[in-house]
Amino acid sequence: MIKIKCNDGIVRRFSVSHYDGKYMPDGRRFEGYIWSGESECLECGEKFGHHDTKILKPIWRKHRCC
Repeated sequence: MIKIKCNDGIVRRFSVSHYDGKYMPDGRRFEGYIWSGESECLECGEKFGHHDTKILKPIWRKHRCC
């Protein structure tokens, strides 16, 4: 989970997708052959696909919950 302050001034929580071999936030490695879900806004549930956080952060900052 990542907290981002969006352009409208609201801090929102977002989940990130993990893939095989990637380090998880607790230091363990994710071991699997599929993505572990898409990244999404935890406030409204909008999905953002499987991307690196460098790509997602600008998209998340522009996000507004419906």
